[in-house]
Amino acid sequence: VVDDTQVDPDVVATITAQAAAHVSATNTLTVRENDSPRLTLALSAASVLESAAPGAVTGRVTRNANTNVALLVTLGSSRPAALTVPASVSIPVGQTSAVFNLSPVNDDLLTGARAANVFASASRFRPGSAPIEVLDHDSVTLALRVSDTNVAEDVIFMVSARDVRHPGESQRS
Repeated sequence: VVDDTQVDPDVVATITAQAAAHVSATNTLTVRENDSPRLTLALSAASVLESAAPGAVTGRVTRNANTNVALLVTLGSSRPAALTVPASVSIPVGQTSAVFNLSPVNDDLLTGARAANVFASASRFRPGSAPIEVLDHDSVTLALRVSDTNVAEDVIFMVSARDVRHPGESQRS
């Protein structure tokens, strides 16, 4: 018996044993279904730059049962300030999956990489999820200004780090 991961009805099989010069025997075997309706979620990449365009990474939600009806799947993000997804996607009649776009949020802040999870859920289905990392593209620029580029060794020399700024910001002292 092979586990196909698909939700199907129980199957009754008739088994017959026979050999030359012996009486044959027949019995039935019921293969009980052990799969339950579930959603799986796969993303086209493990990470995305926060400045990437919407749709640079896509998600695919797949169901393993009930393809004879359309299925409305609710989507969510564990970090909506870093990554947004549509509120829902519909898997059409006769189809096992649907694709949707992920949209990274460019916050213009130096936050570092942020881990997020995308979630998919639907009535009477076990939910699915998939991780993704939203990579920060922001950086800090530190400029070192010196009052003179040539000094004698016995002179007190003034150095200041004064231009610490995020790209796109005005100069700060």
